[in-house]
Amino acid sequence: MKVFLISCLVLCLNSNIFAMSKADKKICAKAYDSLQAFNKGISFTSFYEYYQKYGKCQMDGAFAEEHSIFSTIIFFKNWDKLGEFAKLIKKTPGFKKYVLAGVNVTVTGIVKESKQILKNTKEKCPKGHKKLCSEIHQSFKSALDDEMKSY
Repeated sequence: MKVFLISCLVLCLNSNIFAMSKADKKICAKAYDSLQAFNKGISFTSFYEYYQKYGKCQMDGAFAEEHSIFSTIIFFKNWDKLGEFAKLIKKTPGFKKYVLAGVNVTVTGIVKESKQILKNTKEKCPKGHKKLCSEIHQSFKSALDDEMKSY
C-alpha cells in the first residue's frame, strides 16, 4: 500500500497537471517587481490593473507579504475613493476577494493603519456602500484579532 501511495505521489508531482504554462511563468516572474512599483503610489485602479495581469500568480514568501502591505495601504491612503473600488468589484467580483484576502496585519505589522481603516468603516462609510464597508471591517477585524492572538 505504501509503495502505491508513494508511486501516486511521485506521478502527480512529476506530471504537468499542476504546472503553469511557460507564458504564465514568465508573467508571474515579473509580478513581484511590478508590485514593488506601487511604492511610488497606489490607487484602486492601478491595483486592479495589477490584479488583471498577475492575479493568477501564486502568492508566497516576500510576494505575499508585499501583497498584504498593499492590500492594507490601498484602503488607508484611498478611503475617500472607496466608490472606485466598488465599481471595480462590481465589474470583477474576484478583485474584492483578491484584495481582502491579502489583509494580514501579522505579516505586515501595520496595526495603526488597520485600526484607522476599521474606524473608517464605521465612521466614514460612503453612502450606498454599507455592505462593502462591513466586509472590509470584517477582514481587518479578523486580521487584528489574529495579530492580538500572536502575543
